Amino acid sequence: MNNRRLGSLVITSVLYLGRQDMAVRGHENDEGNFVQLLRLCSCDVPTFSQWCEGRHRQYTSWAIQNEIIELSAHHILSLIMLGY
Repeated sequence: MNNRRLGSLVITSVLYLGRQDMAVRGHENDEGNFVQLLRLCSCDVPTFSQWCEGRHRQYTSWAIQNEIIELSAHHILSLIMLGY
């Protein structure tokens, strides 16, 4: 799979947790819903776990998670303002 497809798994995982009103991170890094959801995704997409642990590790960081949430919030607000 290409990087775009694997990166979209990270984005959809964060959006899924937000839609379900679930916490993204736990007390420890390995306990959070986000990490557990990524582990579940890697069962279906074997190359995903290698991608997350390799040089693309920064795409699963808390800073990227926050950025995805912030961009989603701005998108939703713009849709509300446009009347969609």
